[in-house]
This record gives sequence, structure tokens and C-alpha cells, in this order.
Amino acid sequence: KMSTRFSDNYFRKVESAPAADPNADDDLSIVASDDENSSSAGPEDARTTSSSTAKNAAADLVRRETKAVSYLRYFILIILLICAIGMTIGFYNLATAAENGECLASDQVMDMFALALEKNLRQLRMDRLGKAFTLSSAFSSYVLESGVAEGGFPMQWPYVTIPHYDVRTVAALASDDVLEVNMAPLVEPSEQSQFDNYAVLQQQPDCTFSGCQVVPGIYNKDGSVIRSSDATSPIWQISPFDITDPGDRLANQFSDPVQGSALAEMTQNNAAVWSGFDYSGTGGGNGSPDVILFYPIYQDFKQVDIAGSVSLRMNLLNHLEYAIPFSLPTEMNILVQACGQAASFSLVDNQLTYLGAVDEQSMNTFKSLAEAAIIEFPALYQYGEFEDGTGGGNGCPYEIVIVPSTVTGFVANAPDDGTSQKAVVLTSLAAVAFFVIIVSFLIYDWLVERRQAVVMNLATKSTAIVENLFPAQVRDRMLQDIEAEKKKSKGKGDVDPGVGDAAATPVVPATGNSSPSATATAPNKVSVKQFLTDQPDHGNDLSSQPIADLFPNTTVFFADIAGFTAWSSQREPHQVFTLLETLYRSFDVIAKKLKVFKVETIGDCYMAVTGLPNPDESHAVHMARFAYQCLMGMKELIRELEAILGPGTSDLALRVGMHSGSVTAGVLRGEKSRFQLFGDTVNTASRMESTSERGRIQVSQETADLLMAAGKSHWLKPREELVVAKGKGELKTYWLDPTKKRRHTKTHKDIRVAQEIAVNNPNAGPGEAPFDDKYARLIDWNVDVLLHHLARVISCRSRSPSRGSLVNHSSEVALLPAAINDVAEVVALPPFDADSSKFRRARPDVSMLQQTRADLHEYVKRIALMYRDVPFHNFEHASHVTMSATKLLNRIVTPENVDYDRETHDIASDLHDYTYGITSDPLTQFAVVFSALVHDVDHTGVPNGQLAKENPEMAELYRNKSIAEQNSVDLAWDLLIDPRYNELQRCIAGDEEESKRFRQLVVNSVLATDIFDKDMKELRNKRWDKAFHRGLSSSQRELNETNMEEDRNMKATIVIEHIIQASDVAHTMQHWHIYTKWNERLFEEMYSAFDCGRAEKNPAEFWYKGELWFFDNYVIPLAKKLEECNVFGVASDECLNYATANRNEWQAKGEEIVSQMVARYQKKFFVAGLAKKRAPSRRDIIKPKSKSRDNEL
Repeated sequence: KMSTRFSDNYFRKVESAPAADPNADDDLSIVASDDENSSSAGPEDARTTSSSTAKNAAADLVRRETKAVSYLRYFILIILLICAIGMTIGFYNLATAAENGECLASDQVMDMFALALEKNLRQLRMDRLGKAFTLSSAFSSYVLESGVAEGGFPMQWPYVTIPHYDVRTVAALASDDVLEVNMAPLVEPSEQSQFDNYAVLQQQPDCTFSGCQVVPGIYNKDGSVIRSSDATSPIWQISPFDITDPGDRLANQFSDPVQGSALAEMTQNNAAVWSGFDYSGTGGGNGSPDVILFYPIYQDFKQVDIAGSVSLRMNLLNHLEYAIPFSLPTEMNILVQACGQAASFSLVDNQLTYLGAVDEQSMNTFKSLAEAAIIEFPALYQYGEFEDGTGGGNGCPYEIVIVPSTVTGFVANAPDDGTSQKAVVLTSLAAVAFFVIIVSFLIYDWLVERRQAVVMNLATKSTAIVENLFPAQVRDRMLQDIEAEKKKSKGKGDVDPGVGDAAATPVVPATGNSSPSATATAPNKVSVKQFLTDQPDHGNDLSSQPIADLFPNTTVFFADIAGFTAWSSQREPHQVFTLLETLYRSFDVIAKKLKVFKVETIGDCYMAVTGLPNPDESHAVHMARFAYQCLMGMKELIRELEAILGPGTSDLALRVGMHSGSVTAGVLRGEKSRFQLFGDTVNTASRMESTSERGRIQVSQETADLLMAAGKSHWLKPREELVVAKGKGELKTYWLDPTKKRRHTKTHKDIRVAQEIAVNNPNAGPGEAPFDDKYARLIDWNVDVLLHHLARVISCRSRSPSRGSLVNHSSEVALLPAAINDVAEVVALPPFDADSSKFRRARPDVSMLQQTRADLHEYVKRIALMYRDVPFHNFEHASHVTMSATKLLNRIVTPENVDYDRETHDIASDLHDYTYGITSDPLTQFAVVFSALVHDVDHTGVPNGQLAKENPEMAELYRNKSIAEQNSVDLAWDLLIDPRYNELQRCIAGDEEESKRFRQLVVNSVLATDIFDKDMKELRNKRWDKAFHRGLSSSQRELNETNMEEDRNMKATIVIEHIIQASDVAHTMQHWHIYTKWNERLFEEMYSAFDCGRAEKNPAEFWYKGELWFFDNYVIPLAKKLEECNVFGVASDECLNYATANRNEWQAKGEEIVSQMVARYQKKFFVAGLAKKRAPSRRDIIKPKSKSRDNEL
């Protein structure tokens, strides 16, 4: 987004540039003067006239087609209206007839409905009895088989609590009509006191929170006192049960009239009992009464002695809905009677509605009606009588009466005045349906017209694209050939000679001075879409004349990005395309302004030409302007892009070559037709580019002659040496130097720029850029990277949304131990948090972190100043390590072998496991990037052994272990905990735990870069073998896998250390040019130390073999470990491939490279007089860390 924003500003600036002054010879603005473009006016006028005629013909065609479509639209609307009126009248007549009784259900249908309902209800009741029987048997079995006392009470009824009661009752509660399943023991009068104590004891373990209520004992629901001679049946276990609301727990069921009557029947008859209507429950939320099925629980399997009961509370309406067999064409009433109570329900289209209670007299009246169908069910069911449903006893038998609602009078929507409401509703629905159809047709018609407009717009844009790819004459002739071929195929060869043979007519080659009308007839109407879709067939048909022309006066431009291949090896693919798209888009804008024709781009090479398709006498001048503007534009853009694409971007430069002459231009037909240039001019222009230098424009003698003839000789500077071009021999060439003016007069702009350079860098030479310009861009880039990760830390923090309390670091400087003491074998990362996982892959919003950005920028700037000005271990190298670490982290965060076509929660959980929790912790990712930035702070350019000799007090302070690395950690940490960065500290770590984990991660990461400490290396290797099971026995591997969390954290710790290690030597696993660049800087640093007497050995003596040893024993094994981690995807293969290739190339060329470096730096140090001096420091405002570690920075 940032790239698009600043590049758009640049493009607007280019497009809005004022026209050049025709009288100014040295004007190099992107807009050519009027006199230089006047030569192309004639052909443009001819093309405009032809285009106007074509547009008029197209407009007539559009008007005719639009008129025909309008007539068709009106006709369809009339047909739809007629159908709507006829169908609406028909619906009304049919519905009225049905309401008058012509379609009422017959007696036979009523009888079938009653029989089916009776069958379904019988099966439903048997199913509920079966579930109650299963629970009763399970409870009895548990007591008989357990035999273990609980809390001093014997394992016998009534002192029984069924374990996992909610699980055991799941099957019964799976039915929608079952609201509650209760277990109630029978408690004799002599057992009541002891049972109360047992109940209180059993409730206490679950009642540990505030507000929880322990029911003290059995109580009557009506509030009466339990008599000493009364047996009770307290509800002991309830499912579902809410511990915060005990409900009817320990309520005596005998005290409820409905439940007590049913229980008495159950104990008296030793049988399952259906109760009467119970209105004390919730009724399932529909107002309908509940019915309760009581089933006895026996002391043993003899089924004689009853120990308690299991009851299923069911909603009557839901119970009946289960049994409805099919819908009836008219509304029915279903009346249910039990124990002198009756309830009425309305049945409409398989939907039951509770109407209310019905008195017994009305119920008897309805039962006597001729239209009534009656179903009877018994109230008691003895054991073994489930199949036939017979029963006995004196309980409440159920009677169900089915009567049409027109007879009972219970009609929700009764007709009035004989008017058919149903007929009106159906007729209205039919009218609405046809209205929707008509409206849908109109919307569809509007969408079709809108689509046609979109298609036309796309066709116009496609035509514009084709015009950019092909000149107008070439495009018209290609469309002619396609149209002729289509007609020939349609007529199977029988085509009008006047048209079909047009493609076979020889085409006169066009010269540079020919006009479009001389080579092309009036074009036939062929859409660009047809051409593109039919392109393979027409492109492979070589029977027609090729489309090609000779253009004698052109200038060809080639431009290549120097250093692009090496630069791209360090970047993500999207960063590579961001650079190319931004640069090429700027070139395209300039080309459009200057009438330059872009031919194509091949990789990082840009090709353009002037002088075609329209002749241009000033083609060389226009191309010179274009080349200069591209060169200057790229310099401006890459400086801005470095803040986005990372360090090294500003080192890219454009290498340009130009040559003038004749070219053959045309369409190379085939699978993908393309406009191409051929000829010696193209080859020579390519040689001019390949032999040019970065940041310069090389032109041939032919182009130089044209510029001289145009009065631009002051733009040219002869190249000192002759250029040897492949196939051309030695050539004399010129540098195009647009800054060389004919009149050397300083402008106000020149004076102002010189003043700015002098103020910013007083020691800079003439024309030299300010010293800190590059470092300022690196600082901005590092701030953006860190802020991106820090924003994720803030948004994904799983703690409270508040900013958190400030961690007090005021005494840490004095109290913190040596950094090596904070090295953790395993850093515990936080567990997976599903609630915040959705934020982790979202783009963080950094717009609200302006103060944090300012603090972070100040911090990074001070870190940059704390780096010494040594050739290798400097701030630029730290930025390179940061960029490499960011690239590896991105490969971890977006692995390729994870299925992303699933729920977000599942993806996030898999990513957490796959990456050992690294993706789930933004703080870890921030710590890795932070460590990469600070890992070499205050590095003096000598190894730890030499540093211990030069500073024994520091060596003693750090116990001769990783001295430079610990010093870097301390300096960066001391600066971070400075009170001025309180806001930044709060953003990084919200509490002590996060602060501790952040420090552990930083210490582990920075100290991991000390690869020559044998003890630390051995410890890391052992952890690797333990975590990834290398060399472990099967029992040890099983033990590791048992503690999965610790194993995951250990793997995460090792992966983090390997990220920083690989990033620290990333130049060895990147393009050869990147490797040689940093390898030479490291050599210079070590050679400088030797030359100053700070190193015992001359690096030139061991550098060649030392690099081979380093590749074989560290770099390549490290790359292989990245692959074994199984979290880096293709990045591990890329690292290993580059490392192997660099090792082989170094083996072949290393000795020669070392010799050249030795000669170069011996001369440099001698001339500079650095034989006895140490490397200078840029830390002007930062004091070195004192020996006592107590001074502030």
C-alpha cells in the first residue's frame, strides 16, 4: 500500500508535468516540444477520420438492435400480464370450491388418520417406557454390583447417588418431548433423618462457590410438615441440573397431587404409570401441560421390592407432534383427556397449537359426535406387557378425540360472512407471484443491458490494450485476416471473392513514410474478444500473408536493472513484483507522454522503440529524453522503495543502451501472438545495454550522430575505451550525459541542493549525498518491520483489553545478572487461544500507534548509532540479518502444507501445532526480529578471543562466554528499559511474565549467534537431538512424546535459535553476488584488525580453506537442519541450494578472489595510512558501556 501511495504521487507528478519550451535546447522534461511531434500529425488525422466513420456505423447498428429488443420486451410483458390475470381468476375459483366443502376430507381419510395416529402413539409410548426400563435396570445393577460404602453410609437404597448421571440420561433426553429425567428413592420414616444427613454430605463437594444453596433435607412441595409415619419419595438426582438453582431437589413427590397419585398407583400395582396433566412445570414454553411417566426401581432383579422410581417429564404437545402421521386438508381439533382433565389442540398442516383446557361436560359432548374418532390408552403397564400395550389397575386411562374444528367451534381463523378467506389468500399469493415474475423480468432486462454496457466497456479497454501491444496498422490488418478466416470457415470455402480473398491478397510492405490507407482496406467489424479467444487457431494458420513492416528510421532502447538477480534472491516473491511493477509503471507513464512505443519486458529488461508505428524525425532525441527520465525516475523510486523493500534496494541501478537504425516489425504468430522487432539494430541496441555501466546511458555512433545533427552534441561524452560487442567487434560509443549543459550557469535549485548537502554533511565532497541518508532509510525500514510485529502483539494479546500496568524496570540495570544466566533450555510459549486466533492472520492496524512509532523510531536510531563503523558487523549488516529473519518468519507463518479450505478456528489450531506455537505468539516473532536488529550492537570488529585480551574486565564480567553477544544484549536492553521508552515497554510486555519471556527469547536468540563457543554449541546440539529424536532410543522418544507441551516448546526454542543463526549467515545462502559482497566486507574487517595488530593471524593465509570449512561444517548442516525442522517450506530448499552452489563456486574461484582482495586492501590501507589505527566509531552521542554497568547511555 505504501509503495502504491508514493508511486501514485510520482506518476501524478509525471503526468502533470508542463510542456517543454520549444526554444530551450537543453530541456529534458518528459513532454516533447510541439515542433518535434509535428511530423506525426498527418497519419494521426487520417486515423481519426477512419475511426469516426467506424463509430458512426457502430452507432446505427446499436440503434437498430435497441429498437428490436424494445419491441420484444413489450410483447413479453403483455403475455405475462394476460397469464397473470387468467391464473389468478382460476386460483380464486378453485380455492372457493374447496372452502365450500367440495375438497373436504372424507370419513375414510379421517379413519385412516385416527388409525395411523393410534399406531404412532402406541409405538412412541413403548419407546419412552423402554428408555425408563433401561435406566431403572442400570440403577439397580449399579447398586447390586458396587457394594462399596460412601462417606460412612452403606451402599443400599435409599443412600444411593448414581455417578455420571447426566451421561446415563443422555439417550432419554435426546427426544424433544422429554424435558427432565429424575431419580427418587423411597425413604421409609425411620430412614428420613439419616437420609437428610446423607443428602447434605453429598451436596457439599459440589457447592464450593458463593451463593450456592445446600438443600437441608426432604420437604413437602405444598409447605406442610412431613409426618413421622409418612414414607417419602424425594427427587434426589435431576437431569439436566443447574447447580446454581437446585429446583425440586429433595422435594417429596407424594406431596404433589398429580405426582403423588401416580406414585401411589406405581407402588400399589408394581407397574409403570402415566400421570395426569401437570401444570407445575414450564410446559416446554408452549403453555401445554406436562405428563410424567413413573417407572419403579427395584431392590434386585426379582422385580418385587420397589426401592425408588425413575420419572420422565414430557411436554404433551411435543409428545403428540411426534405421532402426527400426515397432514389433513382441513383444520382438526385433537382433545386429550386423563384423570378428569382435558386439553384441546389445533392441528393445521402438521402443526399443533395448544388451545387450552376443556371441561369434562364439553369433552363428553364431543365424544358423542358422529364425526369424532376416539383412541384409548391404559394408564398402567406391567413388566412384560410392552408389546401389546395392555395394562391394568385403577390409574388414569388416556382418551384422545379427533374432531373437525368446524364441529367443535375451536377455529383460530373462522370464516365470516361466508367470505372465503383462504380463497382470498391463495388468489393474493398467485397475484404476488406473477407480480414478482414481472418485476424479475424487468430487473433481468436491466441487468442484461447493464452487462452489455460492461462488456462494451471491457471491449473498449481490450481494444486499448491491443492498441498498446500492436500499432494501429498492424492491428487493423490482423482483424481483417481473422474476419476473412471466419467467413471462409463458415462458408466451408464458398466465400464471396470480393471479401474472402482479401486475406490472400498480397500485402505491400509499408515503409517508414507510408500511411495507414496505403496498406489497409476498410476494416471489418471484429471484436477484440473474438480475436483473443480465437487467437490460437488464427495464429497457427500460416496460409495468409504475415503481418510485418520495415521501419527504416527508429531508435531502440534496452534497459536492465543492475544487481537485480542478487537482490531478488533475498526477497519474497511479492516484494520482487512490487519493485518491477512500480518501476515499469513509471516507465510506461513516461513513454506515454513522449510517444515512445513499449515493445515488451523480459524479466528485469525493458525494451522500447521510437520511430514506429508513425514516422518521427526526432526519434533519437525523444528516446534520449525517455532514457534520461527513466534513469532519474528510478533513482527517486528506489530510494523510496528501500523503506518498504528493505536494505540494498537503493543499490540497484539502471543500465541503458540505445542504437538507431532500421528494424523489421510485425506480429509473430503462434500460440500467443506478440508484436516483435527484428534486425541488426535490435541486436546492437542489446549490446549497447550489456556493455554499459550501472547508472549510465550508452549510445552507439549512429544514435550519437542523430543527436549531434539535432543540436544535442553537448549531451554526449565519448567513452574512453572501445567497446567489444559480440558479433560486432570493437565499437566506438558515447555516454549520454544530460546533466552536461551547453551553458553552465547555476540555477537556484543547484545552489539550494548544494547548501543542503553542505549543512547535512560538512565533510562531504562536491556532489556527494549526505552521509546519513542511506542509514535514515534503513532506520525507517526497520521501524516499519518492528511496528508491524508490535501491532500484532498489541491486538492479539490474550489478556485484558486494557493497556496493562507498567512493568517497573528502574532497578534492572543494577540487578540483572549476566545475559548468559538468562539462557533458557526451553522457553515456554503460551498455549493456543482460539478467541484471539482470528486476529493473528489479519493485517494489523498501525495507524493508532503514532506515539509508539515515534518512540520506536528514536530507539532504532539510537541502536544504529551504537553500531561501530566497521566493514561487516555494522548497522547495514544488522538490517540485512533482520530482513532475512523476517523472510524466514513469513515462511513459518504461511506454511504450504496446511489445508486452508476449512474453518478459521481449525486452521489456526493446525498452524499452532505445525509451527510449534510460533504462529500463535506475536511476541515471539517480534523478539526474533528485535534480536536480529541488536545482535551486533557495539561490535568492535574482532572475535571474542581478541576482545577478551583487549578488555579483560569485560571478559571477567561475562565469564569469558559470548562476550560481544552479551554486551550487545546488555546495551540494547539497558536502552530499552530507559524511562523515556515507558510506552514502548508497555506495548511490548504488559506484565512481568511477558517481560521475562521476551528477555529469554532475546537472550537465547542473540547468544545463539556465537557459533564458535564450543560449550554452547554442544548444548544446542544435544537439545536438537532431544527435540527431533535424533539418536534417541524408542523408549526415550515415547517419553518425549508423552509431554507434548514441553516437547513443542523445546522445538519452538530450537527453531527460533536456528532462525537467528541462519539469518546471521544468510549471505552464504543467497545469490553469489550477495555472498561475495559480505564475504569481502568480513575479510576487510579481519584484515584491518590484523593490519592494526589486533589479530594474530593474517586472514589471507586461511581465508580460502576457511570458507570451505565453514560451508561444510556449519552453513550446509544448518541449511539441512532448517529442512528437518519441517516448518520453513520451500525456504529450506532455497537456502540449501544457494549454500551448495556458493560452496562449489567458491571452491572454483575462491583462491583468485582472495588474491584480488589482498592486493586491493593492502593498497587501500597503505594509501589511507591505517596501519596503526583502529576502526572509527560513529557513536557520537552514545558513550561506551562502563565497566560497572551502572552509567546511563
